[in-house]
Amino acid sequence: MINKVIYACLLGFVCFYGVGCKEKVQFGKEITQENSITVDSLVSLLPTGETKQVKVKGKISDACKMEGCWLELSSSQGLPILVTYKEEAFTLPLDIQGKEVVIEGLAYRDSLTIEDLRKEAIEEGKPQVEIEKINSPAIKLGIEADGVLLLPK
Repeated sequence: MINKVIYACLLGFVCFYGVGCKEKVQFGKEITQENSITVDSLVSLLPTGETKQVKVKGKISDACKMEGCWLELSSSQGLPILVTYKEEAFTLPLDIQGKEVVIEGLAYRDSLTIEDLRKEAIEEGKPQVEIEKINSPAIKLGIEADGVLLLPK
């Protein structure tokens, strides 16, 4: 067991610090690329207020740089998809922006009211001028991931 942990750590180090990875790196539940859909397919597949178990392949547009606790995928329509990890059971390396990934988990789509958006902006410490510019609801699309597969370069 210890040997597997050491191997995974060394492989992660090699993959994410410039040597280049020719192997897939797995986090959480073991998954494959088979039967995955695109990020754009997910956007059109999931109606507001519903959830669905999905496997999505896409490119990481942003990620947590402090703890590796979330990542974001973007659709061609510019709609960000926030990915968190089920029960915070795992984290990802910090420098993963731009990498290809397959994510399996529960996708959801919610509508955020103007009030919700302004409250979130206040909590983030945004200036009052910026808060007052919020004048329309937004759609929030996310995935609570059971497993993440980082693909090789």
